[in-house]
Amino acid sequence: MSYQAASVPPGTAGDYLDDVHAGDVVLDNQGRLDCTVWGGILTRLAARKGIAGTVVNGVARDTAVADDLGYPLFARGRRVLDAVLAIRPGEETVLERVTAGATLAQARAPAGYHELQRGNGHD
Repeated sequence: MSYQAASVPPGTAGDYLDDVHAGDVVLDNQGRLDCTVWGGILTRLAARKGIAGTVVNGVARDTAVADDLGYPLFARGRRVLDAVLAIRPGEETVLERVTAGATLAQARAPAGYHELQRGNGHD
């Protein structure tokens, strides 16, 4: 799977995961080291869906979540952004909604997740 630029209106890298079935996920972020396309919410959702693992041609964040769950996550590197701390409350809300059965898009919309990311330099 290749990560492409967001559509109009913009989404985020993880919205596709709602359509992925059990099996492998490989993400091509063109080797970029300046932004992440995988983090804790996607790890938790992928593990719950039975996805076998994730390989990122780029960097991932929240890698401790994958370690804690025993979820196979491989990336060129890991990155903790200052903005992560600012959006953490919104992410917790998204995680609660996804765990309750919402899709990522449904869970993110009321939390203002896209605006949180853009407001912290994540276009």
